[in-house]
Order: sequence, then C-alpha cells, then structure tokens
Amino acid sequence: MEYPGLATIQHSPLILSSSLEIEKLIVHEFAHQYFYGAIANNETYEGWFDEGMASYLTSSMLDVNALSDVSSFKLFGQFPIRGLEILSMGEIPLIYTLIKIKIPNQANAMRSYYLHANEAALSDSSYLLSSLSMYNAITYGKSELFFKTLERITGKQKFIKTLSKFYNQYKNSHVTAKQFFTFLQANTARNLSWYIKNYYDESFVCDYAIKSIEYLPASKECRVDVRRNGEAFFPCEISLITQKDTITKTINNDKRFFTIYLKSPEVPIGVEIDLHRKNYFDVNLANNSKMLRKQYAATTYFSMRWFFWIQNLLLVFGSLA
Repeated sequence: MEYPGLATIQHSPLILSSSLEIEKLIVHEFAHQYFYGAIANNETYEGWFDEGMASYLTSSMLDVNALSDVSSFKLFGQFPIRGLEILSMGEIPLIYTLIKIKIPNQANAMRSYYLHANEAALSDSSYLLSSLSMYNAITYGKSELFFKTLERITGKQKFIKTLSKFYNQYKNSHVTAKQFFTFLQANTARNLSWYIKNYYDESFVCDYAIKSIEYLPASKECRVDVRRNGEAFFPCEISLITQKDTITKTINNDKRFFTIYLKSPEVPIGVEIDLHRKNYFDVNLANNSKMLRKQYAATTYFSMRWFFWIQNLLLVFGSLA
C-alpha cells in the first residue's frame, strides 16, 4: 500500500527465488510517490490514472533493465512451482511443463484485461466497477496497456519527455484525465482523439484479422483481405514478409473490411498485422498473420507434444482406477 513518503509491502512467504514479485511491488509503490503523491487525482472516480501510470512505469523499468519474470504457477494458490500451466481443474494443474519461460512484462496486464475487455471503459467511475476482477482488469490492466500503447504511438523517448514535462508542470496539484489528454495533445504532433474515444471513452474491443492472402504473378502484387472484427479502430500496419525484405503499409480507415495490394517482386512468405506490436489492445493475435502456403511442421510438432501429455494424463488416471 502506498502512502506519501511511505510504502508497505505484503507478499507470500512462499516465493520462487527467481521471481521478481517483490521488486515489481517496490517499484510500483515507489512510482506512486510521483503519481498520486506529487500529482494527485481523484481515485474514487479516476483510479485508473495513478494505478495505470505506476504499472506502466514499473514494466518500463523492467524493460529498460532487460528484466522479466519467469513462468510459474501456485498449487492450491500457495505453493509456487516453476513452469507453465497449460490445463488445470480449479487450482490443480493437470498438464504443465517445467521449462523456464520468460514472461513479457505486459503479459499480466493483457491477461487481466482480456477477461473484461468489453465490460467497462477507463472513463467509468472506479467505484462503479462491479467486481474485484473487473476493477483489477480496468484500473490496472487496461490502464497499463493504455499508456504502453500511447508510448508506441508517439515514440518512447517523446512520450517519456512529455510525461516529464507534464510532471514538472502539474506536481503538487490535482489533475483530471481531461487535463492530461489536453496536455498530451498539445505536446504531440499526432491527432490522438481517435485513440481517446476508442480506448478511454468506450469499452470497444479491438480485433484485426487477416482473412486471405493471394499472390498475383502477372502484376507482381499481393492481395490482402483484412477484417476488423471488433468495434475499436486502430491505424493498421500491414507487413508483407518475403525472403529478402519486409514491405509495410499503414491503412488509416475505420472500414470493417478492406482489401490492399502490396507490390512484391518475389513470392511472399506471408503477411502480418502490427508486426512491431504497437497495439496492445488487439485481443486475438492468432488471426493477425497468415502464410501464403500452409506450414505443417509446427502443427505436427505441437500435435505430438499434445498427444504425449494426453498419454501421460491417461496413465495417471489409469493408475488411480
């Protein structure tokens, strides 16, 4: 819990030595000394602002220092076990792997947000969020993604400088989201009204998908059909990947379905939306790419792994029968 000049930390006595849980807590509470400590906001109505800012600064610190947590789960909610849980029943893991996997620093925010992606907006008053899970998803998860995506849109160095300027101008005062957006727009060359409308004002869901890809040898072009499944709009960067190059085109329209043609002197490998992951709000990354020709190697590999784990599971159940 954060207080001006003081932070209290509580964590489980059972914790993996490789976990960054304590470090993340300390940095998060320290960030609160600036947001809400020096720059205050009404947490009853706009709790997302300081919690999102503290969460964003925490994950940014980890990124700068090339730190990330490793995959783990807690058996019965208490006993930590290193590994990645694939299938569970309640809090009992049925299928899992013990390999060491680094988790991206925004992964927890994304996982939390996806649970309630279309149920509430950042503009909703914090005290009206109907459950603890929804409160965490919006106040912590979505708000962190909001600032992280803003960083990707405006450029990291530019965004950090703008935050520093905002802090120096408004420290020792109370601010609102409207004041922050006005300041941000005044210090950013890009028009951000579309972003604020789609990802702050509304609870729109974002999901862009590649529907089809076709290479046209006669014109040396690749036809790409794109569909916007969700209501939220985002400027769509579409990258055509070849053996020698990557050709990217940005489509800035809000159509539900559109077709683009990309020049390609050679037969492409495939196409991908948002190759550099600027948009953290896309709820389904699995449909962001498509290969020109079907690839079976990965499917075969994962199928064999899946059958191996199913076989082990059946052996376990068989021994209990």
